Amino acid sequence: MSTPDKKTSIEHSGAGAAAAERGALTRQAIALAIFERVSGISRREAKRLTDCVIDEMVETLVSGETLKLHDFGSFVVREKHERAGRNPRTGAPVAIDARRVVVFKASPNMKASINGEAPAPGGKPKRARKRAPEKDSSGSSSDDRHAIERTLVKA
Repeated sequence: MSTPDKKTSIEHSGAGAAAAERGALTRQAIALAIFERVSGISRREAKRLTDCVIDEMVETLVSGETLKLHDFGSFVVREKHERAGRNPRTGAPVAIDARRVVVFKASPNMKASINGEAPAPGGKPKRARKRAPEKDSSGSSSDDRHAIERTLVKA
């Protein structure tokens, strides 16, 4: 099987073409892409693999855990409390029930890719660590020395 070029093989298939027209990537299109890209796997196995991965993702979110996909983003379940709202048609007050919602946060590399920029090499930049206060030659830190000096000056 040949290696697909930079464009995904989904765009060239029947299921992928339909997904591209609708602007949505479907389970069927994902399974077809797996079938085309992974040698030695049948369409049925590709569909089962797709279903298995999606089911695992759903189970993770249902249990309240965060779902993190490197260089893609994170899905987090948030609790929404009950609140008062209004019916947009009538303006009448309505109680909005408490519920759980899924929130997606795109990774920095995903954001860069969507905006046509090159993703950052090595992923997200790391924060600088706080450094410990420098020690003078006597072995005590400079902060300790200044604290002692302030105490002596006050006395």
